[in-house]
Order: sequence, then structure tokens, then C-alpha cells
Amino acid sequence: MMQYLKDFDKMDKEMICPLLQLGGVNCKLFLDAIKRSVANNSFLSDNTLHLLKNINLKVCFHNDWQQWSNMFDEIGELPEISAEDLKITQKLLNDAWRSVHISNSSNGDSVGDIEYAESDLLYHYYNMYFSLWYPVKKPSSDVIESLRNGKIKSMFEVLFWLVKYLSQEESDHFVSTIEELSNERHIKKLPWCIIDDMINALKHSPLDEAKSTISNLMKIKQSKLLSAPYRETVEITIWGIEPVGKNREYKYVAKFKHPAIGTCTLPGECGFIIKWYTHKDGNATLELIKDSEYYVNTGVHYHNAICSRDILCLYEIYELTLEDGTKLYVEAMTFTGGLFEKLWDYWLPNITKIEYINTFIAYNLSDYMIAK
Repeated sequence: MMQYLKDFDKMDKEMICPLLQLGGVNCKLFLDAIKRSVANNSFLSDNTLHLLKNINLKVCFHNDWQQWSNMFDEIGELPEISAEDLKITQKLLNDAWRSVHISNSSNGDSVGDIEYAESDLLYHYYNMYFSLWYPVKKPSSDVIESLRNGKIKSMFEVLFWLVKYLSQEESDHFVSTIEELSNERHIKKLPWCIIDDMINALKHSPLDEAKSTISNLMKIKQSKLLSAPYRETVEITIWGIEPVGKNREYKYVAKFKHPAIGTCTLPGECGFIIKWYTHKDGNATLELIKDSEYYVNTGVHYHNAICSRDILCLYEIYELTLEDGTKLYVEAMTFTGGLFEKLWDYWLPNITKIEYINTFIAYNLSDYMIAK
């Protein structure tokens, strides 16, 4: 069995089906074969994709989630994987995640390795999602088009791509094009606090290209249309994060009294709630909640002065510790831990520790300041 699988990339697909029947739930045999194929190719071979479609990924996940995890890491990093194969792989990951999540919820599993593995699976789903949008060779024109058609709504969403892939030669055209586009549709600005933290961290990078990346970030910061200065941005600490039911839904509760509110006599504190919800197709949405029933027993109440347009981003802050003891602070989009860690492992190979600090919301007050 192992002998046949050593060269399964050269086999006819008709020969793989009997092997699947013979192998049964011995997932290690098939995962090893897929990993060998991925290691020897720069793309996802037809037989590898066929095997991925036909093995029981849920069983493989439970049998050895660490090996399963490493395998999908390597698939996501194939330099010549096609967009279509990434879409298919994304769907396989999403289906496996939902299957594991439903199974664990029905069995009452909520602690131990199962919980950690579920979290890892979610990371891989989002890691593949970002790989789909921002592979190494993704041109800036595609990112611009995603901003134009509304698939991407904020500068924060393109930050990882900008920091890793935007060349200095393209940066002037990229910035000017997005500035023109911002006159046609609302694009949420990137807060200066995030830009400055990124620049400060990149100054410690030993890589030569860090200088050009810092230059690109400075161009974004100098744009009044694409970045939000300190004077018009409030950094709000998330007061509480509450899971809702058994679904992938969370309440992010923030205490914040908008300067336009004035005197308030309502019970509790002024604030708002952001709902994070993962849909059945795996896509996630962030939503400002205005329904008063959603605020019961949260300690906060909502005012109409809070506007979703002015919520720039929901993000996490991490502390990076370098070998010499230097501590740096950088931001990451929520639930993108795997991509975030890979990004900074690339720029700062001398990191010894990455520690989560807190979750924040950047809120823009420029409209209020102009109206006032």
C-alpha cells in the first residue's frame, strides 16, 4: 500500500479509488502521500486534489489534527497553485470545519484538544482565504478592483498585502488610484496608530526590502484620503467578548460616549456592540448592532450617534519580543493569527515570543469634527 502511494502522482485516477477503499480510515497513509506530492511540486497536482476530495477530512482531522494542520499549511504556500484550486481547497476546508464543529457541538465537546484543534482549523480556513485574495503574484490591479466593487471596504483589509507584496515601483500608482476611487465610494481609512506601529516594527527587520515597505506605508500615512490622524481617531478598548449560543457568533462590547451625545440619563454606560458572525459558507461579517434587545444585560446602551461608517476596524494588538529583549507592538485583524504570525516571522526572524494584549476598535470622528 505504501509502495503504491509513493508514486501516486503518476497513477491513473481510476487506480486511486481502490487504494482509498483498501486504506479505509488510515488517514496517515494518505496525508503522508499528499505531503510528499506538495513537497515535490510547486502546484497542486490533479491526483493530489482528487485525493483531497475523496478522503474523509473530518476523520483525518480527529485522527491527527497536527499532521492535517501541517499539510494544509504547505498547500497554502505552493507558489504556483491556481486560483481555482485554492477555491476548491477553501471549500473542502470549510466543509470539514463545519462538520467538525457540528459534531463537537452535538457531543458537548468544549475543552481540551478538540477546542484547540477547532481553533486551528478556523485559522487554516482564514489563512487560505487570505492566500486566495493575496497570493505572492497578486497584482495591485486586482486589489484595486476588489476595493472598487466593494469586496474590500477598508484600507485595513489590504494591510497584509500592502506590507508584504506591494512593490515600491507600484506604490505611487496604487496610492493615487485608491485616492481617486475614494471620491467614488467610501473606503475606511487606516489609522495612524496602526501605520506607526508597523513602521516601528519594520525598522528592526534585517531584510533589505523593509526600507521600501516603510516608504510605502509612509505614502499611505501622508494621504488624507486613505489614513486617519491621531486627532480624529479614538482607540476604544473592547470591554467584553461574549460567545452567542453554539454558533460562531460573538458580541464585541465597547464602552464609548460619542462627543455628540451630550447628557445621558439612560441606565448603564454609553457604548455599542459589534457582532462577528461566521456564515455557513465560511465567510464572516462584522455588524454594528442597533437592536436594543441585543444590549440586555451587557451593561451598555446604544445611541444613534454611533455610525458604522465611522468604525474603521476591529483589531488585536500583539507584543513581539525580539532576541535582544526589545518589545514591539503591532496590530492584526481578528481571527487571522496564523497569517499574522507568518508575516512577522518573515520580517522579524529573531522573534522569541508573540503575546496577545487586547482587542480594540478604531473609531473616526472626522465627520463630527467637520459638522461641529
